[in-house]
Amino acid sequence: MDPSAANRDRRRDGLRRLAPVRWLHPAQLVRVGAQVAQARMFGAFGARRENEAAQPAEMYDMSLPSEEVWIDYTADVGDGFDATYAVARSIAADPLPGGDPAAPPHGDLLVLGGDETYPVASESNYEARTASVYGAALPDLGPASPAMLAVPGNHDWYDGLTAFLRTFCQGWLADVPLPIPRKGTVRMVDPHRRTSAFVGGWRTVQSRSYFAVRLPYGWWLWGTDIQFDTYIDAPQLAYFAEAATHVGEDDNIIICTAKPTWVDPRGSDTIEQFLGKTLGDRADAVRLICSGDRHHYSRYTRPAPVGPAALVTCGGGGAYLSPTHHLPETVRFGRWADDEGPEFRRTQTFPDAADSRRISRRFWQLPWRNPALTVMLGPVYIVLLWLLAATQPGDGALDRLLGYSLADTRLAPASLPALFGCLLVGAATLGLARPRRDDGWRAVAGVAHGAAHLALLVVATYAVGAVAWPGNAFVASVLLTVVGSAACGIIGANVLATYLFLCQVRRDLHGNELFAGLRVEDFKSYLRLRVGPDGVRIYPVGLRTVPHRWRPSAEGPLLDPVGGSAPELIEEPFTIPPR
Repeated sequence: MDPSAANRDRRRDGLRRLAPVRWLHPAQLVRVGAQVAQARMFGAFGARRENEAAQPAEMYDMSLPSEEVWIDYTADVGDGFDATYAVARSIAADPLPGGDPAAPPHGDLLVLGGDETYPVASESNYEARTASVYGAALPDLGPASPAMLAVPGNHDWYDGLTAFLRTFCQGWLADVPLPIPRKGTVRMVDPHRRTSAFVGGWRTVQSRSYFAVRLPYGWWLWGTDIQFDTYIDAPQLAYFAEAATHVGEDDNIIICTAKPTWVDPRGSDTIEQFLGKTLGDRADAVRLICSGDRHHYSRYTRPAPVGPAALVTCGGGGAYLSPTHHLPETVRFGRWADDEGPEFRRTQTFPDAADSRRISRRFWQLPWRNPALTVMLGPVYIVLLWLLAATQPGDGALDRLLGYSLADTRLAPASLPALFGCLLVGAATLGLARPRRDDGWRAVAGVAHGAAHLALLVVATYAVGAVAWPGNAFVASVLLTVVGSAACGIIGANVLATYLFLCQVRRDLHGNELFAGLRVEDFKSYLRLRVGPDGVRIYPVGLRTVPHRWRPSAEGPLLDPVGGSAPELIEEPFTIPPR
């Protein structure tokens, strides 16, 4: 069964309502794994950013004097229709919770913070899972259409960034005079003049996979392309080094990046290197860093008049929920991580730790939420079971299996396939645990997981011998295969689910895999930022329950929700003051 079969398009009003990606579907795992391996193996994909240098280098000016600018931000979009549309519709049309009378129905600019489609980037996925959904949320408003900017995440890079560039970086083609300005010249562009390319009702204005926007009141918005969190390419560094020359001595910068490295002690220092090479000693101008990648909301703050005042993760744009109950209480980040400086302290998460733990206790739902995985495990057990039968003395394979006794097992050439099969099980469970030299617990967990599956296999062989099977060998073989596959598949999937749950009870191990299998669509989030004379006011908005039924709308968005929860403030709005 192909995972696309789960996407019964449910076409209504010409709109495809795709189901969430089934991440634990065997075919999905093979396809995504192959594309990830290809993307990481061939360094030529990294040259895509160098090739972008042939496209115009542009900064975007939204610094209207004495006017506030409103910015919407979300990340990790383009998964299942219900969650993606719920967030897009709320961004486009819902009043801002809290009753701010100055808040517009939507921002002047929408920033997508990475992973704009799933499971891998392609033009068809961008169209079906992102562009058409956002088009249903906000129709074309003509000259009043807001702008859109996007930074790529790892899922956008799995095709070498080709589809991302075609989706988000084509708006300049109709507006840039030929010949294209020479390399190294960064032009300041009014994004409101870009009217040739759209994602839904938002105008795509950028020419590259990274951008710099001048905002009012001495603020800047920088969006970086970190590829697979490996390095920043030379043309991008040159672009931001020139952008830095436009940043005033008292100006402030908001950074959008695709990965929150501050919550990963082993994470890359890509952003720190980026700041050092572009801003140098002026890196304290950075006051806010926003990221996605983890599909929840979290905020870390520190009491400091310069440098980042907040590190915000807001990856609730539509992908499956990520856990929050193992987020560290405090973190240190970049050049502000010296022992004498203040730590960043966790102040808010959505969902909170209690809700996150409660959701993790649904691990027993994993087998029936991923039936293809259960179906795949059954035949694996049966093959190993028949291989074990070959290690028994006797004439008929079925007779040997039905009369299985561990004490009678012989180390003979026939046992080598069984031994090889058991080693494959051990290798697979160790690979899932991803052991590291500095974390022996992972290896222990992987071995224990493999031992649990092999113990189930031994129990299954004894159970086969204890059942009164029909005397006809063919009938007995068919019954054994069918019944054994079903029973072993169900029990094996529950062993896997229990393993994933137990590993994340006390440690941050396999929480992502468990939540990916549960495919929780609730607890979505986005930010609305107001850039004003007092700094950047941030409104974190959450959707606690995503609706799964929709009705046609008379105006505005194509569909209105039936059920679900109304948008709410995740926490009280907070302000990032200028330096």
